[in-house]
Amino acid sequence: MARIVVMLEIEELDAARDLGGGEHPTPGRAALVVHAAGPAADPSRAGPRTFCGLDTAGLQRDPAQPDDADGEWYPARWAQRVCDDCAAAVHHLTAY
Repeated sequence: MARIVVMLEIEELDAARDLGGGEHPTPGRAALVVHAAGPAADPSRAGPRTFCGLDTAGLQRDPAQPDDADGEWYPARWAQRVCDDCAAAVHHLTAY
């Protein structure tokens, strides 16, 4: 599978609704949507846009990137928050 960088669209907790599960990427913030992006020239960084077209500069990189052997491009804890457009793009990318 091509290297996928998992990016989190986040919101300040005081403005966020209860997301359940208590999973927060950093203290005081909550993940709303999980996006996929390709790597930049430096593979530890994301490219400029997610597969659904968002600017990655406004997103947070998930520090716990999944292993390629996991079968999914996102960590299991974010399964209910995956962007449908990014998921479809990753599926299309990995189908060939």
